[in-house]
Amino acid sequence: MIHFLHGADAYRREHRLRELIAAYQKKYDTRSVGRFDFDTEDDILRFKDFCAQQTMFETKRLAVIDAVFSIKGSEEAQHILKATLSNKDVIVFISELTDETNPRPRERVLVPKDLLFLLNAPAIAEMFEPLSDAKLAFFISAEAKKHSIALSPEAADFLVFALRRDTQLIMNELEKIALYYNEPSRELSRQDVELLVDYLESPDIFAFTNAVSKQGPLASRLTPLERLFMNREESAKIFNIFAKNPFIDLATVRMLADHDILIKSGKLDYETALLDCCFK
Repeated sequence: MIHFLHGADAYRREHRLRELIAAYQKKYDTRSVGRFDFDTEDDILRFKDFCAQQTMFETKRLAVIDAVFSIKGSEEAQHILKATLSNKDVIVFISELTDETNPRPRERVLVPKDLLFLLNAPAIAEMFEPLSDAKLAFFISAEAKKHSIALSPEAADFLVFALRRDTQLIMNELEKIALYYNEPSRELSRQDVELLVDYLESPDIFAFTNAVSKQGPLASRLTPLERLFMNREESAKIFNIFAKNPFIDLATVRMLADHDILIKSGKLDYETALLDCCFK
């Protein structure tokens, strides 16, 4: 049997891996888990021997395989792996990064063609793609409760865009927030959370803010902003980082203050405000 976990959300993928291993250990009363790195030929042969072993003390043997994509093009290694699909005594767990929807085509990571059998029965495949902003905010609120803290919807939304949807980093920050506040009965506001969490700032944000404040060429202002939009950076985050920049000139400060008033009155959205900054 093979459990194949893949996707770009490493936190949820690895959490699921630990869950599965623990469940099978409990079900079959086994503690040991073999670990094999398919980037090395020795480990591939060691895995082959592991699968062929007979044991009187364990009904099932569990194995975790790392770097399975390294065997693309190797028929022998693939044959060894495929054999476990019909091996009732061995349960294999594989967790690999795939990123099929990356906005940068060159950075997309797909399952190799000769390993596509991992996506189909009898293998059991689960995908962990990045959650949408709304689903991630819900996930954050649920995880916060497990840490005995309550987040307002605004606080959860802030964590989504301030930490660029990095689930692992968000979970690390939740632990820090829980240690600091330790007040299960109080709902934490965005302001509470913002005191402890630093923005993850893209280099393109600095390129954009510097070009606007220095009144650089139009292309130097539009190009980094376009990259930010393509990478799905939150417009509100870009605007707020820009407004907090202590090095921008007075004219830019006034322009941002005017835009902020229009945004809060509902007459302007953040994306349009940022575009307007390029043409001032």
